[in-house]
Amino acid sequence: MRGKGVSACATCDGFFFREKIVAVVGGGDTALEEALTLTKFAKKVYIIHRRDFFRASKIMQERVFANKKIEIIWNAVVEEIIGKMHVEGIKIRQSQIQSDKISKNKTDYIRFHLITSDSIQLNPILSVLNVDGVFVAIGHKPDTDIFKGQVEMDERGYIITSTRKAIDKIRHNQMKSDEISKNKTDYIRLNPILSDFNFDYQRMTSILGVFVAGDCADPYYRQAVTAAGTGVEAALEVEKYLESN
Repeated sequence: MRGKGVSACATCDGFFFREKIVAVVGGGDTALEEALTLTKFAKKVYIIHRRDFFRASKIMQERVFANKKIEIIWNAVVEEIIGKMHVEGIKIRQSQIQSDKISKNKTDYIRFHLITSDSIQLNPILSVLNVDGVFVAIGHKPDTDIFKGQVEMDERGYIITSTRKAIDKIRHNQMKSDEISKNKTDYIRLNPILSDFNFDYQRMTSILGVFVAGDCADPYYRQAVTAAGTGVEAALEVEKYLESN
């Protein structure tokens, strides 16, 4: 159903859903940001999340909760996308959690919370939600496993460029000694192999002469135009590198 109402980019496709009803699937920063973007176009935005709490940042949650166009459906998963030529609705399975059955004991509440969020569905309710579009925002994983152990990557698998490393280096140099002692984890993360990068080239990796472009090095925007732009940058820098070597 891609191109027929299913999308993974509100910035790209939100305009096509002006004054329509859409659903966003997910509960992280990406999902909430997608939902907020869609409120600029759609008349109604549902957020469907499989847990009863968001993992997104506090500021993003506050913005979502304050937006009257957004309705949140907790403890729900999408079972099926309905429609042939285009999206007409979605079938969702939702857990009916009775708050009065939750023990007041904190340990019991945490145990209950984890079970209902991740595995057992209590009193599942199947229903159909009429929507014109579905935006999937359940996270991204760059396909970079082949490069593991060869070039430096972040914890999510995105290849780190000299530009990103330069930003980390600036942050590292700006840290005061007392801040370093209080933020040892950040200090350790920022400190290693800064010298391995050539900061004359923005698209170069931790390996001299190896350049990278596109979404595999972009954890922030992941747009076609930004990917194409970094491709141009990399091509020009490769030419410059070859001429000087």
